[in-house]
Amino acid sequence: MSALAPKLARVAELRSQLDSVRPLPREIEERVMQKFRLWWTYHSNALEGNVLTLGETETFLMEGLTAKGKPLKDHLDIRGHHAAIDYLLEFIRKKETLTEAVIRELHKVILVEDHYVEAENADGQPVRKVIRVGEYKTEPNARRTTTGERKFYATPTETPARMRDLIAAYREDCTRSEKHIVEIAARFHHEFTAIHPFDDGNGRMTRLLTNLILMQAGFPPVVIRTQERSAYIFALSKGDQGELDDITVFIADHLIEAMELYLRGARGEEISEPTDVDKEIALLKREMQHIEAASPRDATNTRRIVSKQVLPAWERVGPRLASLGELFATAKVNVSISWGKIGLSSSHGIQKNLPGLISVSEIEGNMTPDTSFQQIQFNVVLHGFTRSGTRPFDVQAQFTWLFAELKYSLKLNVSLQGRPTEFECIYNEEISSDELSKAMDAFCFYFIEEVKKQANGKIQH
Repeated sequence: MSALAPKLARVAELRSQLDSVRPLPREIEERVMQKFRLWWTYHSNALEGNVLTLGETETFLMEGLTAKGKPLKDHLDIRGHHAAIDYLLEFIRKKETLTEAVIRELHKVILVEDHYVEAENADGQPVRKVIRVGEYKTEPNARRTTTGERKFYATPTETPARMRDLIAAYREDCTRSEKHIVEIAARFHHEFTAIHPFDDGNGRMTRLLTNLILMQAGFPPVVIRTQERSAYIFALSKGDQGELDDITVFIADHLIEAMELYLRGARGEEISEPTDVDKEIALLKREMQHIEAASPRDATNTRRIVSKQVLPAWERVGPRLASLGELFATAKVNVSISWGKIGLSSSHGIQKNLPGLISVSEIEGNMTPDTSFQQIQFNVVLHGFTRSGTRPFDVQAQFTWLFAELKYSLKLNVSLQGRPTEFECIYNEEISSDELSKAMDAFCFYFIEEVKKQANGKIQH
C-alpha cells in the first residue's frame, strides 16, 4: 500500500466528522477562520523571507500598528496577502470558476502595485527589474538546483500556453471521479511552481491557489510553516523529477492537521499555533525524512558551497565595506579557515586590505583533494575613524560559515532589529540569493549604524 492511501483514508474520516458539525454558528466559524488566516498569512510570507514575527503580523492585521524597524514592504506584503484571502473567500462564496483571468487578478491583489526588486538575469548577474502586477513574466526566472546550477522555469514565451494547459488539466481532473482533491491540489501546486508564471510572488500565489482548490471542495486551508521550508522544497524538487508522491503526501499531512484543528475549534475548544508534543514529534519526523535524503559533508559539497554561496556573499559585501572604509585609516578582512577529516583538522588564514575579493583557490590553500571545509569566518575590521572633530574609534564584526555533517549554515555576529542573521540548509540545497542579499545587507547595516552611533557619541568638545 502506498504512503498516500492511509492519509486519504484519514482525510475521509475527518471529512465525515466535519460534515456532521456543519454548518457552524457564524461566531465560531469566524473565530476559527481568523486563526487560520493569521497563520496562513504569517507563514506564507515568512517562507519568502518576510521578517515580521507572528505577533507583529497579528498586531498589524488586528490593530493596524506597524513593527518598529521592520521594512515597509514586509508590512505591505502582509496586507496584500490578507486582502488576497478576502478575494478567495468571496470567490468561493459566489461559486465561481478558476480561470487565468482570476489568477492574474489575484496577483494584482496580493502585490498591490508595480514595484522594483533585486534579481538575477539569464547570466546570473544581479539586476534591478520592475514587477508588473497581474502580468505574466517578461524575463526568464530560475532557482538554484541541488548541484548549485540554475534551473530555469518556463520561458516567458512558453508561459501563456503552459498556463492554459494547467487550467485545462485542472478542470479535467475535477471531472474524474478517481482523482482525489488532495492529488488534484498537489499536482496543481507543483505545476504552478514549475511554470513560475510571474516575475514575483509565485510562492505565495501557489499556496493561495492550492488552498482555493481545497476550500472550494469544502476543506479548511492548509498552512505550510516556515520551519518546514527544507522539507517543502525537497518535496517540490522530487516533483521536478516526475515524482509527485512526496508533495502529495506533504499536502495530505497538512490537510489532516488543518482538519483536526478545525474540528477542535468547531467543538468550542481553544486552538493555537500547534506547538504541543505531538506536533513537535511530527515536525521532527518530517525533518528526519528530509535529512535522510540529504547529501553528506564532503570535499565536493563544501567546495561547491564555497564557490556558489560563500564567495558571492563576500562579493556583495566587500566593495560596500571598502567604500565605508574610506572613512577609516585602514580597512581589512581576515579570513580564518578550518578544514579536515573526522578527528583531524587544520586551519589557514588570509588577510587582505578591502576591497580585495577572496578567491576559491586562496580559500582552499594547501588542502588535499579528500579534505572538506569545517568553518570559514570573515572578520572585518575598520580601524581608526579619521573624520575631523571626532575621536578615533574602530568597528569590527564577523560572519561565519559552518559546515556540519548534513547541513551548513551562515551566522552573523551582529544584531539589527528586523534583519535576518542566521540561515541553514542541507547540502542538496542553497540559501536563496534573496536570503543571502538580506544577510549581507544586515552585515553592512551593522557597520553603518555603528559608525553613526559612535561618531555621534565621540564628537570632541
